[in-house]
Amino acid sequence: MINNISKLNDLSIVIATLGQDNIRETICYLNSGLNKPSKILVCIPEPEFSTIIKYNDDNVEYLLSPSRGQVFQRTFAFNFINSNFVLQIDDDVLINQDSLIELVGFLKERPFASVSPSLLGNEDNKPSNFMINPNSNLFLRFLFFIANGKNGFVPGGISLSGINIGYDYSAVSPYKVDWLPGGCVLHNTNNLINYNYYPYNGKAYSEDLLHSFLLTQKGIDLYHYPGISCFYDKSSSSVSGVFEFLKLNYYVWRILNYYSLLINSSRFRLFLFLSLKLIYTLFNKIKKFI
Repeated sequence: MINNISKLNDLSIVIATLGQDNIRETICYLNSGLNKPSKILVCIPEPEFSTIIKYNDDNVEYLLSPSRGQVFQRTFAFNFINSNFVLQIDDDVLINQDSLIELVGFLKERPFASVSPSLLGNEDNKPSNFMINPNSNLFLRFLFFIANGKNGFVPGGISLSGINIGYDYSAVSPYKVDWLPGGCVLHNTNNLINYNYYPYNGKAYSEDLLHSFLLTQKGIDLYHYPGISCFYDKSSSSVSGVFEFLKLNYYVWRILNYYSLLINSSRFRLFLFLSLKLIYTLFNKIKKFI
């Protein structure tokens, strides 16, 4: 067996996908080197199965999902894992084997924890999260105050409004956080949330906040590992046109309202923050065309 000498022979990978082209590079990246993961489990709805490129690598398996939806597919696949560690990863995220070895080593000493590396754009090497340290931007500092009161920027925290705050990417060692980005998270298999927790059909916006909440409710510690990075395609999450932009904001507002009720955060702060952020975003988009 290939994985007898692999340092990742106790790691499985779960990828929920609809068969996008990006998954080809993701799988090749995971299998590039001597330390291949024990299993790469690609969970895909049956209608899309005939369209996906099949891989001959002996560690790549395909699981037909009875329903569509990223959270449904991922949590469905979790029930078919028999290794001690499992990485959930989006189909456009790249992470190398050395990084995975280090993350697994970190979790081996923490049986009740999950960990994420820094998730960066593959072209600019920058995080996507809006709520990063505002530095000298006066308006962003005001937004932080609306979201989180006088505490302002708390790396990896959940604000008083229920908005997740970005990480401290300059940190030198792993630290505890309140949320993890769903694009790349390593778990101890015994800690998995293996049922569909997303309350709406369609694209699962901000599902990582719900997932993080459920993990912490189980007593699982969440860590950001700043010294390790993975990379994703920022263009896959971009929208074009006013209608698509407004539709995106509707879906985001809907799930954040649900999440706010779940954690009992300030809905007044939430809606004031979202309104100001929408104005700020539109203003910056308009400036580009002036």
